[in-house]
Amino acid sequence: MAYSYNAGTTTPTYAGLVEFNGIRINDGTFKSDHLAGLIDTPPVRSSLRDLSQDHGALDANPLYGVREIAISGWAYTGQAVDDVFSAVDQLRAAFALGDGSLKTLVFQQRGWATRRQVSARINGPLTIDEPDLVQKKKGSRSFTIPMIAPDPLAYDADNLKSVTISAGGSATLTNNGSVATPFIAQFNGAFTGPVTLTNNTASESIEYDGNALAGAYIQVQTNPAAPGGRTVTNNTGDVGYYQYMGAWSAFTIPPGTSTWSASGCSVTVIWRDAWV
Repeated sequence: MAYSYNAGTTTPTYAGLVEFNGIRINDGTFKSDHLAGLIDTPPVRSSLRDLSQDHGALDANPLYGVREIAISGWAYTGQAVDDVFSAVDQLRAAFALGDGSLKTLVFQQRGWATRRQVSARINGPLTIDEPDLVQKKKGSRSFTIPMIAPDPLAYDADNLKSVTISAGGSATLTNNGSVATPFIAQFNGAFTGPVTLTNNTASESIEYDGNALAGAYIQVQTNPAAPGGRTVTNNTGDVGYYQYMGAWSAFTIPPGTSTWSASGCSVTVIWRDAWV
C-alpha cells in the first residue's frame, strides 16, 4: 500500500516533541523515546588553570559549550510493513546534511508554557537499529539522530518580543527564561550619533557613533554564537558598520525584569527568552 505520513498531534508525549524541517517526532509516524541534549543542560567548559607552585587552581569564568543532541525514537507504520522504509527515507531526507547550514529545531515538554528552539544540524550518521528476523516483519524501526547546536541556549519558539523605547525614555524588558539572552538593538533614524541604549539595572550600554537617515536604521546583533557572530548592519542588510561602534558593554538581557533607556533616537529591542 502507498505510504502516508501521519504528523500526529502537537501535544507532547511523556518523552517530548521535536519538529525539524517539516517532520514531527512525537506520536504520529515518528514517535519519540528520548531527547538527549534537549532535556539536559549544555556541557560546561571548565576554565580552571592549575597553580604551578601551589595547591589547587585558578577559577576563571566557566562557559557553556556547544549543545550535543541525540534524538531517539521509532518509525511506525503498523500493519503496512512494506511502508516502513518509505518512512525511514522521509526521516533521512528531513535530517540530511544538505549545504550544512543550521535549521530551526523546535522541541517541547509537557507542562511548558511555550515551545523552545535551537539552531542545529546533523552531527553524524542517522542510525536505524536492525531488529531480529521476527521483528523485521513488523512495521517499526528504531532510530537515533545525532545533532549539534553551536549556540547552546534554547529560545522561546513562540514569542519574538519587541519593545520600542522612545528617545529620552525608558521601558521595562522581561526575560521569562532561566538565563541571560542576547538581543538585537535597532537604532531608528533619523539620527546623528552618538546614540545610546542603556541597561540602567546593570549599568551596561551600547553606543553607536554613526548617522542614519529618516526611515533607515542600524541593527546591532549581540549574540556571538549566531551565524556571523556579533554584527552591525543597516536596514538593507549591508555590513561594515562595526567601525562606528562606541562603548559596548550590554550584550544580554538578564532573567527577570530590567529597566532600559534610549538617548539620541528611539531604539527597538528584539529578543527571545532563553533557557539552558
